[in-house]
Amino acid sequence: MNGIGIRGNVNITIMLLFFMSSSAFSTGSDWLVYTQNNTGLPNNNVTSFFEDDNGGIWFGTQGGGVGVLRDEKWTIYDTQNSLLPHDNISGILASADGAVWFGTDGGVARLHDDEWTVYNSENSGLMANAVRAMVFDGDGTLWIGLNNNGIAAFDGEEWTAYRSADSGLTDNNVRSLAVGPDGVLYIGTFFHGLQWFDGEEWGVYRTNNSAIPDDRIHDIAISGDGDTWVGTGEGIARLAGEDWTVYNTDNSELPRNVVTTVRLDSQGHLWAGMLNTTAMFNGEDWTVYETSGTSFDIFFDSNGDVWTGTVSQSFGSAARRINSEGEITLYTNYTTGLISNQVLTIHVGANRHAWVGAQIGLMRLRDETWDLINRIYNDFNDGDFQDKLTGPDGRVWIATSFNGLYAYDGASWSHYTQDNSVLPNNNLRTLTVGPDGALWVGTAFHGMVRFDENNPLTYNKENSDLPDNTVEAIEFDSDGVMWIGTLDGVVRVAGETWTVYREEDSDLGLKRGYRIAIDSDDGVWVASDISFDGMSHFDGTSWTHYDTDNSGLPNNDIRALLFNDDGALWIGTNGGGVARLEGTEWTVFNTENSDLPGNTVRDFSTDPNGNIWMATDGGLALYNENGVDVSADQPVTQVPVRFMLEQNYPNPFNPATTIVFALEEAGNARLVVYDLLGRKVARLSEGHHTSGSHTVTFSPIGLSSGIYLYRLEANGAVKTRKMLLLK
Repeated sequence: MNGIGIRGNVNITIMLLFFMSSSAFSTGSDWLVYTQNNTGLPNNNVTSFFEDDNGGIWFGTQGGGVGVLRDEKWTIYDTQNSLLPHDNISGILASADGAVWFGTDGGVARLHDDEWTVYNSENSGLMANAVRAMVFDGDGTLWIGLNNNGIAAFDGEEWTAYRSADSGLTDNNVRSLAVGPDGVLYIGTFFHGLQWFDGEEWGVYRTNNSAIPDDRIHDIAISGDGDTWVGTGEGIARLAGEDWTVYNTDNSELPRNVVTTVRLDSQGHLWAGMLNTTAMFNGEDWTVYETSGTSFDIFFDSNGDVWTGTVSQSFGSAARRINSEGEITLYTNYTTGLISNQVLTIHVGANRHAWVGAQIGLMRLRDETWDLINRIYNDFNDGDFQDKLTGPDGRVWIATSFNGLYAYDGASWSHYTQDNSVLPNNNLRTLTVGPDGALWVGTAFHGMVRFDENNPLTYNKENSDLPDNTVEAIEFDSDGVMWIGTLDGVVRVAGETWTVYREEDSDLGLKRGYRIAIDSDDGVWVASDISFDGMSHFDGTSWTHYDTDNSGLPNNDIRALLFNDDGALWIGTNGGGVARLEGTEWTVFNTENSDLPGNTVRDFSTDPNGNIWMATDGGLALYNENGVDVSADQPVTQVPVRFMLEQNYPNPFNPATTIVFALEEAGNARLVVYDLLGRKVARLSEGHHTSGSHTVTFSPIGLSSGIYLYRLEANGAVKTRKMLLLK
């Protein structure tokens, strides 16, 4: 990305807000379930919008067909339930008779009074099926831009084809179309500039015959007075009469040069869509909004709200609505905030914030709001989350299987790895807090560590009686005795005395100690996972073994253990649902006899209201036999979010460094890098930001070694820090 004065590549990861119906309530039901698909939007890759006469908003998607939102109800049209010829939608238009037209990868479809008509290369004069652009002219003729096949015109009866071989069209790869007030058709091509056609003559604007900055034309918008705005690969060009004006990252506040969408609102303001960014230009000032994905469409509804549609190969694509106050509402098929039904870990902190680790991201549910905290420092991998807890200092700790340990204090993140801490490696398995408040970390292949920079302790097979260097579980009983679960049995550590229990030399009955829970009598419960051994209980003298043959366990592959406040043991299994053991009474919950959304339950947590939170392969579930209650009537300690600019990490750095900053309130923020002479060398982030923590990765290109200053300005506050680039 080439920004204003930016010499390098900038990746920005922010916390996005997801809105849902109020979560501060008591359901009156035993179950409350969050799943990924809680709205009718069929796909998050949104390519086009349309508003009908009844106020319905139509969403065209890439891969999901069309969704229509009207009076808070959704209607879906796709290839399975309608005559829509393809689920990839490039555009939606309405003709004068009220019919709705769809450009797709399977041709053009027309919907009128619930009747479908499809035009494709086999049944009409359409030369190919992959439609990239559509526009109606003043006579009602539909002009269709095709992928590598030129332009087709349809007047309702006759088809006319225009290709480079038999017309003045210079490039068959048509990406955009627009009709001016004088009836002239403007054509954006992928490699050969901006063309025009007045019905008789053809013309073209290219870099070799005009001031247009690039021959790659992504989009076109034409004002009422005939000014033509063009989104290109090198900025935005405006043609007024014969005069060209170019806006790019070097001469304006345009945040990126590759502009994929341009639109003009009713006030004549220009809206430009780019990768991860939407910008509005009122003729003097630029306003920048952070989005995710590549912009495909910008639309203005009858209420004056602005809708943006983006497409991304990874997480983040969505439809966003921006109101007159600049507030952004996100529409996705995971509007609950749960971006995947594959939930790996769950932890509810003292402030009732629920931290949810899913297959493709980390989320936080707080009151009525979901925060997406996806790919912190851009290095979380799919399925990376192993364990979470809240430490005595109020910080939330997150263990990952590839990237070490993260801590969040309510405003900013800290990242600990084997390179900057006492961690023996970055592949972590479990977390717990000892009686003295110290954090203990179990790792894969490298034993375990007391995570204390001042008094670290490391135990492994080489320096202790630990039977295996992969530590899956650590727990302490009321006397401070530590129990350790490994891939080769369980260890009891009382002071300096180590006692090892293995399957082959004790009554443990388990090969692996995957999970450990300790009851109110200091009884120790140990569960195995893929060794399919069930679980065992140690009462201080002997072991008792439980499996599917001698108990109510539904499955011998156990993934989670938890004692709730009533002393009941909850057991999550891999494929068998959940078992609850109260004394000698077993109860099993699964997808057939309850609202449990998935039969693989990987983690549990409890909250102050007595709800049991369950991480499953079908979503996130809450259970309370007295009725799920997620209200917050009792005050809780909140970790304050404050204005903060963290020291970059690593520092010194080469080739890249990470900067974390936090805002107490939502508003415009600007993060800029200067050299020691005060010259701006990079703009890392600018525009409207939500409150909370934001992360920026800076990879300078073309800068020499030395000290640089990075400065954060937001809501009248300013903070500056130094960083050192070494090459």
